[in-house]
Amino acid sequence: MFRYLLLLETDEEREFFKFIYQEYRQEMFCVARAILKNEADAEDMVHETFLILTDHLNKIINSESYKVRDYIITTVRHRCFNLYRKRKIQECSGLEEWEPGEILEKGPDTILEETELKEAVTGLLKELKSPYGEVLTLQYYHEMSFQEIAEHTAQITILNHLREIM
Repeated sequence: MFRYLLLLETDEEREFFKFIYQEYRQEMFCVARAILKNEADAEDMVHETFLILTDHLNKIINSESYKVRDYIITTVRHRCFNLYRKRKIQECSGLEEWEPGEILEKGPDTILEETELKEAVTGLLKELKSPYGEVLTLQYYHEMSFQEIAEHTAQITILNHLREIM
């Protein structure tokens, strides 16, 4: 907390910051952890939010307590959603699957179309009832033969029966 206090100019700002730090830190962490499902990321987002608050303290310093809370929680939520979206984009972009030469050869438009098509097909496969979606995924994405798929699904079926028994 002392690092944050060094960023503030007046005693009034420092006192107010101490108050909001003690009052809302735990709630901010709980909100961030609920969104990100990861304690380390949640701590990072709370830290970033406090850094942002040091710059924008003048917006809330004379506000009513419920407005202060709303501003703080909204800020931490937005930071978390931004991180979540950023990671989702990186995860879904599929660019790591492409070789650099292939990207240059095909062009970004073609790669984008192929990625969007792949995402659409993946979404449709997820909507299929079990085991149909899984079988098609194994066949077309993992390029498994019918024999390999049969062995794979049989193992899963056996494991599911064992779980039910135990």
